[in-house]
Amino acid sequence: MTPQELLQQQRRQQVDFNLSLPSVTSRELQAGQYSVAVQRTPKAEQTTIGRLADALGKVNPIIAKYGDAQIAENERQILDVQQKIASMDPKEKEKLLARPEAEVNLSKAFRDDYELNPVATYRAKMLLGAEKNVEFNSVLTERIEEFKTKFLRENGDKPSYSQISKAINEITQDYLKSSGLNSEDKGIMRTGFLQEASVNINKLKQTLPSAMAEEHKQEVLMPNLASSLARTYKPQDGTDLVRLKSQWDNFSSSLSRSEQIKVIDSALGILNFDSSTKELNDGIAFLEDMRDAGVTIGNQAIDSASGNPLGESFYSTKIDDLKEMALTVRNKEKAEALSKANDYEMSMQKRFAKAADEDYSSEEPYVLDILEKEEAYIKSLDVSDFEEAERIKGLGRAYVNGFKELNDDIDEMESAADSGKSLGFQCQKSKETSDPTLS
Repeated sequence: MTPQELLQQQRRQQVDFNLSLPSVTSRELQAGQYSVAVQRTPKAEQTTIGRLADALGKVNPIIAKYGDAQIAENERQILDVQQKIASMDPKEKEKLLARPEAEVNLSKAFRDDYELNPVATYRAKMLLGAEKNVEFNSVLTERIEEFKTKFLRENGDKPSYSQISKAINEITQDYLKSSGLNSEDKGIMRTGFLQEASVNINKLKQTLPSAMAEEHKQEVLMPNLASSLARTYKPQDGTDLVRLKSQWDNFSSSLSRSEQIKVIDSALGILNFDSSTKELNDGIAFLEDMRDAGVTIGNQAIDSASGNPLGESFYSTKIDDLKEMALTVRNKEKAEALSKANDYEMSMQKRFAKAADEDYSSEEPYVLDILEKEEAYIKSLDVSDFEEAERIKGLGRAYVNGFKELNDDIDEMESAADSGKSLGFQCQKSKETSDPTLS
């Protein structure tokens, strides 16, 4: 029905726009033992507002169609604007952003007869502002890293939610100022930018506190606790078990079982308990101190009387692993020590053999001086007790074997001389026996 047809209807009604209360009549209802007077609800068509609604309802389809057409046009122009801005050269966008909003008109960017309506124009300005979000995110990431460095790495501290929120707000305000979006003639662009940036800003405000708490735990709390445990361990003077337990209880409550184990492994690493038999044995002693101090891992049960962990625990497993590792390392160290000692023995044997060839005897001061200096040199080396003992044994054998050929010759000559003396004595005695005149 057209507006003209509506106006030509015979049943046109004059509607009073004074929407006064309708007149109502009372009626009585039985409520328990008493009668209660209430107002009767009038029918909608009996009220002034009801008649107005009925009249407007007849025109509504025409208004709705007009509104739908306007919405469709807005959507089409907004789509055109989005595509145009997306395809613009970045320098062209920057030029538009630098101009006052009142001077920004994208109609000419399409064609001469194209005119953007107010809704699409508003949307275009918001989209231009939103284009700055990419640059802002880059600035935000850089500034957040600086914020993390200040709190975590320089101060060793963990920021609160309010500190993080304040920092993000300051970064946002600084960017609005540096980009020019905070000026009075950039209101719509600023709105578009903040609408686009708010997604990442709100996400950071929600996720950054927990993320920085985790970083603080991994980069500050756990390394500091490991260092503290390593410093407290005193194998020479005896470890203060009470202090060891106190340090653990004060800083390990927020750690999971795996993180607690990681701290202990880090402490072992700081103390270098992973390379030699002696260091592995010290590592076992460190774990025994931790166990005896009553330091628990995860939800491990505790003996109420002694305060020590019960049953098959982390400590028994870890200590067994270190003992097995120590045995493997010990066998490897022995093999390497024997190889080095044998090489040393061969080199010293050649040296002593050379001295023998130069007509030095094994008892001469020159040779004995070599022997004394080499023994002192072996004791000055930073080697295991086993390797030191094997080198000294090798030095002794090299001394003996180096002069062996010379000594064998001397022994042979001495033996021959002794044999000659014995033969001469026997001959002389035989003559005395056979010649009566000699008796």
